Formats: sequence, structure tokens, C-alpha cells
Amino acid sequence: MRLRRAATGALVGAVLITAASDLTHLAVGEVVTGLWLLASAALCVPLADTFARRFFVVLGTASVALVLARRLPWSVAWSGAVTGGTVLVFLLLVEFLGAAIQVGGYDRALTALLARRARSGSSARRAAWIGAFTLASIGMFMASVPAVYYALGLGGDERRLPLVVGATRGFAAAVLVNPLSPLVVIALSISGAPFGRYLLYALPVFVLMLAVEWWAGARSAAAPPELPEADPAEPLWQRRHTLALMGAVVAFVLAYGFLSLLDAGALMSTALSVAAAAGALGLAAPSRWPRSLGAVPAERFPKHFGAAPLFVGGGLFGNVLVHSGLLDPVIGAMQGVPVPWLWVPFIVALVLLLRWLGVAPTVSVLIVGPVLAGAVSITPALYALALVFGGVMAFLGSPLSGTNLFVAGATGLSPLQVSVRLQGGYVLATMALFLGYAWVLQVLGTPF
Repeated sequence: MRLRRAATGALVGAVLITAASDLTHLAVGEVVTGLWLLASAALCVPLADTFARRFFVVLGTASVALVLARRLPWSVAWSGAVTGGTVLVFLLLVEFLGAAIQVGGYDRALTALLARRARSGSSARRAAWIGAFTLASIGMFMASVPAVYYALGLGGDERRLPLVVGATRGFAAAVLVNPLSPLVVIALSISGAPFGRYLLYALPVFVLMLAVEWWAGARSAAAPPELPEADPAEPLWQRRHTLALMGAVVAFVLAYGFLSLLDAGALMSTALSVAAAAGALGLAAPSRWPRSLGAVPAERFPKHFGAAPLFVGGGLFGNVLVHSGLLDPVIGAMQGVPVPWLWVPFIVALVLLLRWLGVAPTVSVLIVGPVLAGAVSITPALYALALVFGGVMAFLGSPLSGTNLFVAGATGLSPLQVSVRLQGGYVLATMALFLGYAWVLQVLGTPF
């Protein structure tokens, strides 16, 4: 218990120190932040799962060995730890948004409203997709899948299995186009592409993903959920929800504009703006929100104990590997490939393969992204899209992904059955369409 409290306190300190360093731009800030993040990750290691512990120890040892063997400055290590740690801080701050959504009842209202329109199996599956997409888009991310599952009362009925599968694909679609998605934020930071240009490239892929899922939903035998009638005296959506939502939008815009004036990084600006929006959104339940807000670190930060070693260790190793020069021959050989459009399937397959080996997509992008950034001969926006799409396919196509593990646990199937039997056809079809789209962009040119 003491270790959990200490680790929670370390993560709270990581949020404060990382934000302060990003806003003040002090020379010593990166060193202090990097050391704190490394210490916080090490403190979380005993509380993490076996893979996260081994991952941190192996990559940490390899990073130190490379720094010493290649005589690299230690600033490379601190910088890498800060890169990965900032993503961790982003996820921690998004927890305030998740708490606001839960306290205000937005998730229950949304899914109940959708369920009222789910009169058939196909419409119920679309409702599950839309519910997960919306909840993931407003900051619940992977938690959107269990939120939809429980709110729709799916239970263990095998006929309702297509509904939870549809929810996972709605979550995946949101990850592709959501500017708050950690995958998108990391890929844009690595590639240097602006979000607007990235979105132009990503929207056709989003439409393709939606079309494949809608087609699959029309052919499924899903059973619609049977929810009790809501009490008409207690409407699901009230004026206070609308006012709080409007306040959240205003708070986000004002906070982001102010942080931009301070020259804060894009990732930190987004994270702090999300936290500001969450503060306003929770006012839909003014009597309960202050207590819930104060309880966020103790109640929600512990679920990131396993993520801390992954993100900090991944950022550390990725930065050291890039500066070590060990990959220069490989990158040089890749740059000589006469068929540039092969880069896209290579990137997607690499991120998906790493997920099958146990590396989380966000960590894979943190490690792979900087290594390949200087070698690829494709536009920055397409490069970012390839990284993100590879991560999205990893969420759906690997038995080790959190969404597939949840579906497996909820339905009694094995993770391999979920990833191969339930998601395999969708992943292959979507990947084929995406690669065809990327080939057209590179061979015929892009209109945007």
C-alpha cells in the first residue's frame, strides 16, 4: 500500500514537473524532468506486469550500454525519457476528462439514447460503433469499449458478440482521426505534419473503415440490447449538461491559445487544455465534482503503473538508438529502395508485428518513428498516417491488445479467437483498402 501511494505521488509529481519544464523552457528543466520520470518509472516497476518490468529493465540497460559504448552525451537519455514521459503525462491528464464524463453521466446518457434507436441487430451494432467512437473521441479512449458494453447490457449472450466487436472498431476509428489520440499526437510530433494536413489524408481511410464495418454489420446476426425504459421524470440529458459542455469547449480553446502564447509543446498544450476542459465539463454535477476531481490521482493514476515503464523506457531507448548511429546502414539501404510506396506497408506491418511481440502501439511508434523519419521518401502527413494506421490495426489485430483482451474476458473466448476469427477479416480488408489508397496517393499524386 505504501508503494502504491508513493508511486501515485511520483506520477502526480511527474505531471507537475513535466508541465513546469515545458512552460518555463529552463535549461536544467529537461535534466530534472528526465531524472524524475526515470525515477517514477522505476518506482512503478514492482507494481507493473511482468512484461512491463522486463521491458524497462532490458531497454534501460541497453540504453545505458549504448550511451557508454558510443560515448553519447547523457542529455540524449534525458531527452528520450522526457519524450516518452510526456506521453504518459498526457494520458494521466486525460483521466480528469474521463472522471468528468463519468461524474456528469455523459457516457450513460449517450449509450442509452443510442440504445433507444437500436431496434434491430444491425442498428444496434451501429449504435455500439457510434457510442464507442463518440466516447473515445471525447477522451475515454480504450475505456469507451467497456463503457458501451456495460451501458448496453450486453452480457454473455453470443448473439450480442457482434455488438462489442462493433464497439472496438468504433474506438479504432476514433483513434485514427482524434487530435487527442496519443498515437496521432506522437506521429504528428515525429513527422512534423500539421494536424489539418494529416486529417485530409486520414478522412478517406476513416470512410473506408466505416464502410467495411457497416457492410459487416448489415450481414451480422447481432441481437439488439434489451434495456429497461428510462424514468421520464429524470431525463438523460439536461440543460446543465449542455451548459457544462459549452463551457468545456470554451475552456479548451482559451487554454490552448494561452499555452500557445507561452510556446508550450503541442502535446503538453493539448493535455493541459483537456484538463481545463474537464474542469468545466464536471460542473454538470457541481455537488459531486470537487470531491471526484480530488480523487482522480488516487483512483485513476494507479492503472497507469504499467504504462510508466513502457513509455519512459520506450522513449529513452528510441532516442538513444537514433543518436547511436547503429541504424545508419539500415536506413541508408532503405533509402535506396527503388519502390517508395513499399514504405507504407513496411511501416504498418512493423508496428503490427511489434504488437504481436508485446510492444504497445504507442511505444512502437515512439521507438520506430524517429528511426525511420529521416529515411522515408513519403510525405510527412502520409508517414504519420502509416504510423497511426499501423497502431490502429494493432489494436484490432493482436491478441495482446487491451480491447481484444477485454472482449475475450467478457465473452469467454480466447484472445487469439477474438483477434483472428472476429477481427481478422476486418483487419485484412481494411489494410488492403488502405494500402491501395496509399499506392494511389504516391503513384498518381495527392490533390491536397
